[in-house]
Amino acid sequence: MIEGISEGEISNKKGGIKGGFSTYDLKNKSQKELFRIRDYSSTDFYYKKTYYYHNKKLIKAIIENEDWNSKSEIQKIYNAVYYFDNEKILKIENENIKFSNAKSVLKAGNYFNSEFYKKS
Repeated sequence: MIEGISEGEISNKKGGIKGGFSTYDLKNKSQKELFRIRDYSSTDFYYKKTYYYHNKKLIKAIIENEDWNSKSEIQKIYNAVYYFDNEKILKIENENIKFSNAKSVLKAGNYFNSEFYKKS
Protein backbone atom coordinates (compact mmCIF):
# COMPACT_ATOMS: atom_id res chain seq x y z
CA MET A 1 0.00 0.00 0.00
CA ILE A 2 1.14 3.52 -0.82
CA GLU A 3 -0.18 6.79 0.56
CA GLY A 4 0.03 10.03 -1.41
CA ILE A 5 -0.59 13.56 -0.18
CA SER A 6 -1.47 16.93 -1.64
CA GLU A 7 -1.71 20.14 0.36
CA GLY A 8 -2.66 23.72 -0.27
CA GLU A 9 -4.18 26.95 0.97
CA ILE A 10 -7.82 28.01 1.06
CA SER A 11 -8.19 31.65 0.04
CA ASN A 12 -10.97 34.08 0.84
CA LYS A 13 -12.64 36.32 -1.79
CA LYS A 14 -10.12 39.10 -1.14
CA GLY A 15 -7.19 36.81 -1.90
CA GLY A 16 -6.10 36.36 1.70
CA ILE A 17 -5.43 32.98 3.22
CA LYS A 18 -8.47 31.64 5.07
CA GLY A 19 -7.21 28.13 5.84
CA GLY A 20 -5.68 25.04 4.30
CA PHE A 21 -6.35 21.53 3.08
CA SER A 22 -4.64 18.15 2.91
CA THR A 23 -5.79 15.21 0.82
CA TYR A 24 -4.35 11.74 1.35
CA ASP A 25 -4.97 8.80 -0.94
CA LEU A 26 -4.29 5.15 -0.12
CA LYS A 27 -3.70 2.93 -3.13
CA ASN A 28 -2.13 -0.38 -4.01
CA LYS A 29 1.59 -0.63 -4.72
CA SER A 30 1.14 -0.35 -8.50
CA GLN A 31 -0.98 2.79 -7.89
CA LYS A 32 -3.78 1.36 -10.05
CA GLU A 33 -6.46 0.83 -7.38
CA LEU A 34 -7.80 3.35 -4.88
CA PHE A 35 -8.86 2.20 -1.40
CA ARG A 36 -9.29 5.39 0.63
CA ILE A 37 -9.29 9.18 0.37
CA ARG A 38 -8.95 11.41 3.42
CA ASP A 39 -9.80 15.04 2.71
CA TYR A 40 -9.08 17.45 5.57
CA SER A 41 -9.66 21.19 5.51
CA SER A 42 -9.57 23.91 8.11
CA THR A 43 -11.00 27.39 8.20
CA ASP A 44 -12.97 28.28 11.33
CA PHE A 45 -13.58 24.57 11.89
CA TYR A 46 -11.71 21.40 11.01
CA TYR A 47 -13.51 19.27 8.40
CA LYS A 48 -12.53 15.62 7.99
CA LYS A 49 -14.02 13.55 5.18
CA THR A 50 -12.95 9.95 4.61
CA TYR A 51 -14.13 7.94 1.61
CA TYR A 52 -13.64 4.17 1.22
CA TYR A 53 -13.66 2.32 -2.10
CA HIS A 54 -13.91 -1.28 -3.28
CA ASN A 55 -13.69 -2.33 -6.95
CA LYS A 56 -13.65 1.33 -8.04
CA LYS A 57 -16.92 2.09 -6.21
CA LEU A 58 -17.60 4.24 -3.16
CA ILE A 59 -18.76 1.98 -0.32
CA LYS A 60 -18.47 4.12 2.83
CA ALA A 61 -17.96 7.73 3.86
CA ILE A 62 -17.34 9.32 7.26
CA ILE A 63 -17.91 13.07 7.70
CA GLU A 64 -16.59 14.79 10.83
CA ASN A 65 -16.50 18.43 11.90
CA GLU A 66 -14.46 19.65 14.86
CA ASP A 67 -14.12 23.02 16.58
CA TRP A 68 -10.54 23.82 17.54
CA ASN A 69 -11.23 27.42 18.53
CA SER A 70 -13.81 27.15 21.30
CA LYS A 71 -11.54 25.88 24.08
CA SER A 72 -8.11 24.45 24.54
CA GLU A 73 -9.62 21.05 23.65
CA ILE A 74 -10.85 19.81 20.30
CA GLN A 75 -14.63 19.58 20.36
CA LYS A 76 -16.34 17.20 17.95
CA ILE A 77 -19.40 18.94 16.52
CA TYR A 78 -20.61 16.40 14.01
CA ASN A 79 -20.01 12.82 12.90
CA ALA A 80 -22.02 10.99 10.21
CA VAL A 81 -21.44 7.68 8.46
CA TYR A 82 -22.82 6.71 5.05
CA TYR A 83 -22.84 3.28 3.39
CA PHE A 84 -23.26 2.86 -0.37
CA ASP A 85 -23.60 0.04 -2.88
CA ASN A 86 -23.58 0.71 -6.64
CA GLU A 87 -24.52 4.38 -6.25
CA LYS A 88 -27.36 3.58 -3.86
CA ILE A 89 -27.57 4.58 -0.21
CA LEU A 90 -27.69 1.53 2.05
CA LYS A 91 -27.49 3.10 5.48
CA ILE A 92 -27.04 6.53 7.08
CA GLU A 93 -25.94 7.11 10.68
CA ASN A 94 -26.29 10.48 12.47
CA GLU A 95 -26.94 12.62 9.39
CA ASN A 96 -27.78 16.28 10.00
CA ILE A 97 -28.48 18.09 6.72
CA LYS A 98 -27.04 21.27 8.23
CA PHE A 99 -23.60 19.62 7.89
CA SER A 100 -23.92 16.92 5.20
CA ASN A 101 -26.37 14.89 3.15
CA ALA A 102 -26.11 11.57 1.37
CA LYS A 103 -26.43 13.01 -2.14
CA SER A 104 -23.58 15.51 -1.71
CA VAL A 105 -21.39 12.94 0.07
CA LEU A 106 -21.91 10.45 -2.78
CA LYS A 107 -21.14 13.16 -5.34
CA ALA A 108 -17.92 14.21 -3.56
CA GLY A 109 -16.79 10.60 -3.11
CA ASN A 110 -17.39 9.86 -6.77
CA TYR A 111 -15.51 13.02 -7.76
CA PHE A 112 -12.37 11.95 -5.84
CA ASN A 113 -12.68 8.46 -7.33
CA SER A 114 -12.96 9.74 -10.91
CA GLU A 115 -10.03 12.15 -10.42
CA PHE A 116 -7.85 9.29 -9.18
CA TYR A 117 -8.57 7.12 -12.22
CA LYS A 118 -8.05 10.03 -14.64
CA LYS A 119 -4.40 10.04 -13.55
CA SER A 120 -3.94 6.28 -14.09
